[in-house]
Parts: sequence; structure tokens; C-alpha cells
Amino acid sequence: MLELSLALGKTLAELREMPESDFRLYQQYYAEQPFGQWRGDYNAARVAQSMVGGKLQDLMPFWFESEIADEEAFGELFAGAIEI
Repeated sequence: MLELSLALGKTLAELREMPESDFRLYQQYYAEQPFGQWRGDYNAARVAQSMVGGKLQDLMPFWFESEIADEEAFGELFAGAIEI
């Protein structure tokens, strides 16, 4: 809910007042096209990886210390996203 708050520039109180239909619409959109700072970090790491090579784990070590442990998990995370 915090990511949505930041993405929309609204407070949590304002989000709580949002009609449920709108909230569900944002949930569907997020499932198809995730947003947030982590997405920007991931995109920057992919660009760096394409330029210098190496493993994604070397460019995003903080990410791989969490529950996501390999590039296959990234594939699942971005399933359906458009790759350029």
C-alpha cells in the first residue's frame, strides 16, 4: 500500500477513502506492470549488466539477500512484462 501511496502522491488516509473498485483496478495494473523504486533499481542493474556483463547478483547483492535468490525468480516476477 505504501508503494501505491508513493506512486500516486497520495497519503494512506486518502487511499483508504478510495473506492474499492479503483483500488482493485490499481491492483490489477500492478500485477501486469509493477512499479516502485525496486523496479528502477532492477532496470538500472539490467542496463549495467548488458554493458559490462557479469551476473545480476553482483549488481544487486541486497536483492539476493532477501527471499528472491536467483534470476529464475526475476523471470517469474516479470512474467508478462515487455522486454526491450
